[in-house]
Amino acid sequence: MKINSIHILDYENELTSVFRHYPLELIEASLSALALNTTAFVLEELTITQLCMQDLKNSIQRCLLNFQQHHNYPEPIIAEEINLKNLQSLVKLFTGFIPIGYIFCNHYKQNNYWLTIVLDQYLYKPLEEVQNLVNFALKNHSNFNCAIFTYGTMVDYINNAHFYYSNLCIEKNCIYQSQPNFILGTPNPTLLAATKLKAKKNFKLYYRKANIFLNSAKDFFTQNEYAMSAFMLQQACEFSFNGIITTFKGKTIKSHDLLILRKHASHYLPSLIGLFHDHPKKEIKILSQIQEAYINARYDEQYQISCEELIVLLTATKKFINDIRFIFEEQFN
Repeated sequence: MKINSIHILDYENELTSVFRHYPLELIEASLSALALNTTAFVLEELTITQLCMQDLKNSIQRCLLNFQQHHNYPEPIIAEEINLKNLQSLVKLFTGFIPIGYIFCNHYKQNNYWLTIVLDQYLYKPLEEVQNLVNFALKNHSNFNCAIFTYGTMVDYINNAHFYYSNLCIEKNCIYQSQPNFILGTPNPTLLAATKLKAKKNFKLYYRKANIFLNSAKDFFTQNEYAMSAFMLQQACEFSFNGIITTFKGKTIKSHDLLILRKHASHYLPSLIGLFHDHPKKEIKILSQIQEAYINARYDEQYQISCEELIVLLTATKKFINDIRFIFEEQFN
């Protein structure tokens, strides 16, 4: 940013005034005396140099203070603005080589984005080929994820009142559409109410099982069976994630890996990110520790985990399971 010219003149006057009081000849003479000095005494000429340097430092300090008070610093670029630009670039890139009908966006805290792409109903490109192209485009955008559907599949979801996509694929969530008119349609209200009730029952079933495993982990902890306690914590987390996935997707993910389950579950319930820990890396570390404890407790008879480490994992899991119920209820309200 260009600095105001008045300030530049002030800086020049401030600095040149120092040398007016200390002519160049006088400074050179004092430096020469210093170079020839072989005694331990401070010569009179040396004090001139010291005074000049001190005045120069004071002058520079005043210039710095003036600059800080008057310089208009640019506004800091926040991550949300960067991600918005990346999102715009990705949409432009996708629509340049993929026949896309609609793109719906679900973004949330931690600046992660889930894009739901619905392919064009008239232009055909193999789904596997589209997926490979999208995966390649997202290699440098780790906080963006995409789910891709054919037009016919999404229409079937909406006609059958799929709980998640019936609420997501509406005009206000659409960030791109190839045609001027939004024609995906809306679900039958009665059918949607029925799927909503079914979703509630399904989540309660998984939530109940997750709490059973959590209580078992607490019991094993009081019995000093730390390895078994850690095993039960993983099961509690797994059932919690699968409860979200099956409720919103309609079927479970065949995986015991908590990080994979978390990724899929966060697509449907974004607010679960950060429930184990506010810091993303620490949250992933906690989940990795729980996963590692589960594998070791299952296959290594000599495996042990410390009481202190287990308390951290137990506390984080308890918070996660308690919080997830309130988030789920908010989603329905």
